[in-house]
Amino acid sequence: MYVRPSAPLSIGGVVDDGLRLYRAAFSHTWKLSIGFSIALAVLGLAIGLAVPGIYAARGTVPPQQVLQAFSSPVVIISYLLILLGECVFYGALFAAENAVMRGEPLSAGAAALAGFRRLPGVLLAGVVFCVAVFVGTLLLLIPGIYLWGKLQLSSAALFAEDASAMKALESSWNLTRGRWWRTVVIITVALIILYILALAVGMIPVYLIAFASMKSGNVLMGSIATLPFSILTAVIVKPVMPAILLAVHHDCKLRSEGGDLAERAGALGRA
Repeated sequence: MYVRPSAPLSIGGVVDDGLRLYRAAFSHTWKLSIGFSIALAVLGLAIGLAVPGIYAARGTVPPQQVLQAFSSPVVIISYLLILLGECVFYGALFAAENAVMRGEPLSAGAAALAGFRRLPGVLLAGVVFCVAVFVGTLLLLIPGIYLWGKLQLSSAALFAEDASAMKALESSWNLTRGRWWRTVVIITVALIILYILALAVGMIPVYLIAFASMKSGNVLMGSIATLPFSILTAVIVKPVMPAILLAVHHDCKLRSEGGDLAERAGALGRA
């Protein structure tokens, strides 16, 4: 059973807390992961079948024909649906894990509905985040890295605080004040863990199958063969980062509230 920390933790403690939350919420997130992964995979295969040459043997279809098919409205709309589906999926993961953190678990269906409900906020916060980091990166890279760290907790704030997109971005900015390095170190450690886990679970088999299918020319069968590994990766790997971000957000909230209390106590003492 997961118990939310009542006091700030060390860097390693926050990572461990995020992993404990991930394990505690796994009985809720695996259903979401399988459902969304199958739906998005089917949509992806449908796009591939609709685009001439995607699953054809190499060199049998002119590249211009494939490019023209990819620029068709149907394919563009389909990829937009995949993007929206991914956003809803991650929102549902945040909702499910935040509910476990609060001790009020949601069913997979309720978490999915929460992901749909918060889709506009997730999209707006994501667009602002990406634009800010992109523009900052163009300005000699350092501002982009700084903004990347400052706005990392916006996704967690959307669900943990039930905040609007702009309020979530503001919350992330405030919570990382004086804690930028700490936040970035924790998230970087989590990303390394995530990459190693993804590599071990699904990426290596997917790469090997994809390479073999391209070499043999049977791309369609190769794509179908990678689906179980893609689903397994989604089930095991994708819920990790939302749990870590929620743990970091909670730790920063505890530190922020502790600092506020200390400041108020000091003011009372001086009075």
